[in-house]
Amino acid sequence: MARLAREMLFVHGNRAEPALPEMTAASSTRAHLRGKDDGITALAPIRDRFPRFADLLAAEPEADLFVRLRAAETIGRPLGDDRFLARIERRTGRLLKPGKRGPKPSAPESS
Repeated sequence: MARLAREMLFVHGNRAEPALPEMTAASSTRAHLRGKDDGITALAPIRDRFPRFADLLAAEPEADLFVRLRAAETIGRPLGDDRFLARIERRTGRLLKPGKRGPKPSAPESS
């Protein structure tokens, strides 16, 4: 999970962040590395999960998780297990799990 979170930090739209995200003005990485509030970034959620943020950045990414994350970008659905998807469906009132593929069966004609 930590490695997936690391990869997500570097994904911005459909392009990767620069090799040194802490040098990018729009990146939250600088605030997380310094441990100081920049007025935009909420530090607590990441700090609670990863007390040593620099270690998170130094970790090797898990290729299979990164591939799943990239694949999910193109389908327009959230990536997560059934429990997570069910919770998001309840909150949004939208169906997010993939439905049955193929054309819908035609309704029988009434006489």
